[in-house]
Amino acid sequence: MNQTRCLLVAACIWTAVFAFIPYEFNLDLPAAKHTPSRRFLPWESLSDALAKSQDQTKTDEPITLDVKRAPVRRSNDFDIVLSKTPSWPDTAALDQNGNDLTYFAVVKIGSEAQEFYLMLDTGGTNSWVFSSDCTTKACSMHDTFDATSSSSINVTTTEWSVGYGSGSASGVLATDNVTIADVEVQFTFGLATNASNNFESYAMDGILGFGRSNDTAYNTATFMDAVADQKHFDSNVVGFALSRTKSGEKDGTVTIGGVDEDKYTGDISYTDTVIGSGNYWRIPVDDVYVNGDACDFTKKSAIIDTGTSYAMLPSKDAKTLHALIPDATAYGDYFLLPCNSTAEVQVAFSGVNYTISPEDYIGSEYNSSCISTIVSYDLFGDNIWLLGDVFLKNVYTVFDFDAARVGLAARAYNKNTTSSSSSKTSSSSSGSSAKSTASSSSTNSTGVVASGATTQLGSRYYLPAFVVVLCTVLL
Repeated sequence: MNQTRCLLVAACIWTAVFAFIPYEFNLDLPAAKHTPSRRFLPWESLSDALAKSQDQTKTDEPITLDVKRAPVRRSNDFDIVLSKTPSWPDTAALDQNGNDLTYFAVVKIGSEAQEFYLMLDTGGTNSWVFSSDCTTKACSMHDTFDATSSSSINVTTTEWSVGYGSGSASGVLATDNVTIADVEVQFTFGLATNASNNFESYAMDGILGFGRSNDTAYNTATFMDAVADQKHFDSNVVGFALSRTKSGEKDGTVTIGGVDEDKYTGDISYTDTVIGSGNYWRIPVDDVYVNGDACDFTKKSAIIDTGTSYAMLPSKDAKTLHALIPDATAYGDYFLLPCNSTAEVQVAFSGVNYTISPEDYIGSEYNSSCISTIVSYDLFGDNIWLLGDVFLKNVYTVFDFDAARVGLAARAYNKNTTSSSSSKTSSSSSGSSAKSTASSSSTNSTGVVASGATTQLGSRYYLPAFVVVLCTVLL
């Protein structure tokens, strides 16, 4: 009985894992004439994968591209673009690697406030950090948490193990104080005492999960569960503003318990999550428009994920969208675009169109074209999309844990740069628009909360790379 209960507790923490999903391509393309040189990237870029495709086709082996991002290791050997110190309350700087590929924040753990760069992942609920007890080479390359230095920690004998498409980590569960954006809570997370050598290429210290939680069945809590349980705020929301390197603003922020009103224009429009979304921030999509022409998508929904770099669409939908972009061509799961494309791509939610800037959907140069960062990815079936940073750089995003909804507004940049845009459409809306008030540090809306919000997503949508949690209680 105790072992069963332990398994359930651990399972709550490690469900809905998205990190490090391998993205495989089998392509037969001419070799690239030019591959951009970079000091470091935590995963292969699209241009690298294309450049390698000639050699890969000789052996008929797939090219692997990791979808998920990992923070850049704090070392003089690597570039880090630090965001400006935020002025808004309960807000932390959201730093990046300078290529709009990795976003991370400083998180403090334990009584001594040991600092780590953790990936903030709205695509998963799991949270963990490398432990100083880990002796693998991968752990030696990262900042590790010294549990013995924290007088507030409670290390359990409960074991956990999590696997990804590009590696695995394991250890024990612990409870301690965790602080981000001056918000401190006590909750349970994983101490990684072992990590596979795959993590030698991923310069991250751990993950802080911001996925929607479903703790009612397991008697445990995620970070935001703890924020709610400890009643830090009237509204349990998290607001994200991702920076864009080309804007030069260095203004990425994450706000706990409210929104950063300096980072968006107009109203925040809310869309309720799809019933049965489980831990995912999955919301219905109205349609996509290219230069005003509708793709005529129906019954589509999108998982809004800060931990994914690209916009991932099922193959059929990706082809439909690119067919409307002038001079776009398909190469397997890739799409090549004119590097000077000005096509207006808009995604509509709850009657509002949100523009994806060409700065974001036009990727690296490949021969005389550029690679689209809107790519084919058939992981969730024909009707579920995964919208990552390519989309999120254009909006201010609010994840409302109380009302199980996602708020979007056009991203605001300073006057010297171009702001993102949004516009109303004639389609019906299940969400609503509202401007948040600074005095209350919460978002106000009359949107209807979706019923059955804690229902688990169907099993066919769970990741095949996810490894079942192993939990053992030592009596």
